[in-house]
Amino acid sequence: MLVGIATSLFGVGEALAQSTIHVDADATGPMHDGSSWCQAFTELGDALAVAVSGDEVLVADGQYIPDPTGLMNSRDATFTLVDGVTIQGGFAGCGAANPDARDTRLFETILTGDLAGNDTPNFGNLSDNVLHVVTGISVEAATMLDGFTIASGYADGVCCDVPSNGGGVYLDNANPVISHCRFRSNSASRGGALYNQGGAPLIEHCVFENNRADSDQLASGGAVYTSNGNAQLRNCLFVGNHSGLTSQNPLAVGGAVTSFEGMTTVQNCTFTENSAMANGGGIFLAGTSAVLTVTDSIFWDNKDTPAMVADESAQLVALSGTITVDYSDIQGLTGALLGTGNIGLDPLFAPGPAGCYYLRQTAVDPGTQSPCVDAGSGTAASLWMGSSTTRSDESLDASTVDMGFHYPITGLGFILGDANRTGSVELADFAAFQQCYTDVGPAGVAPCCRVFDMDGDDDIDLDDYKLFEPVLLGP
Repeated sequence: MLVGIATSLFGVGEALAQSTIHVDADATGPMHDGSSWCQAFTELGDALAVAVSGDEVLVADGQYIPDPTGLMNSRDATFTLVDGVTIQGGFAGCGAANPDARDTRLFETILTGDLAGNDTPNFGNLSDNVLHVVTGISVEAATMLDGFTIASGYADGVCCDVPSNGGGVYLDNANPVISHCRFRSNSASRGGALYNQGGAPLIEHCVFENNRADSDQLASGGAVYTSNGNAQLRNCLFVGNHSGLTSQNPLAVGGAVTSFEGMTTVQNCTFTENSAMANGGGIFLAGTSAVLTVTDSIFWDNKDTPAMVADESAQLVALSGTITVDYSDIQGLTGALLGTGNIGLDPLFAPGPAGCYYLRQTAVDPGTQSPCVDAGSGTAASLWMGSSTTRSDESLDASTVDMGFHYPITGLGFILGDANRTGSVELADFAAFQQCYTDVGPAGVAPCCRVFDMDGDDDIDLDDYKLFEPVLLGP
């Protein structure tokens, strides 16, 4: 549902006095002072306008747009983080049997930059979208953004000023925690999804999917660009992000991440299917004092240069600065990266209840196990991964940590053929099957297509359809 952009006229005084402020697009009122779910503000911006350090803002499912009222340029509208305030999405909200129930998958809470509601696939109709969906200036570590989908920001200014950076989130000397967020379809010259200047944010348990850096000049960091700061990326998945969309942009670097100067730490992240037209389909490092430290991560099928080659330098590369990589899986590993515990073996991605990039293991797929299982640098518990999983049967990572991104526990069973994870096989899944069909032989099955490998032989053919059809048609 699309939330209007009119400003709430109710209850500002009351909200100032409370520590928990509710936001719900479907709040019935009649008052809208944020004091309860049905008396919630209907606009997130109204809640942030009255929040003070120590408050928490709880947001129910729905779609929320920054309010451009009173601005000379509506594209300058943004949700501004408030120092010391926690903002959490994913609640059931007013009218639900349990309005405090929280599930970011069932109750998706979207912060979108699409002011006109007219975006089309492949980044169409972005010219009227906001420059930055979320902005954080000089906020400290007690500030948190948790449980949101952040979409459709479009920072298309002239490189390399502020309006060209960070379509999803723009951070300037800010140290917030950004957690359990999904970034999709954001665009900028630098940092399509997120731009960090000078701060030390912790970005954890996030998914960056289909974001881009594009410009007729320098394009860098399809998902994340961090400069002169100390960014931490912990347990994040980067898939399908791009820097530079055509060969006319020879300077496009960092398909997923660009780190310039400062220090960037990457732990238990997975980078796959990202690309850059010039260098570093996964990560691109530059700056004489730049330091990149990578542990327990996977870099696979990231590509760069116009030929789109997935060699070692396409996974991560340093123009200058220092890269340290340990206990990670790097496609095309040559030994040039040195480090301890690194491998260069196919991670054997597998579909599961919440996505396509779990790791195969013998408990689910007898005879095969990902080389990334139990191959990390320490125990899962000591590395904050002990309550999540890389395994499609959702068994916890309870011993030596697995490499790569760990999914949250959903409690849902995994159904072969259920490509869109609705809990049943339906016509939309049949359309996906058609796109995944490879015929007999090892033609190469994309990770998300493995949901249709009904007979487990690493192709999608008529034998799989014979097993898929009765599940689709039902009894």
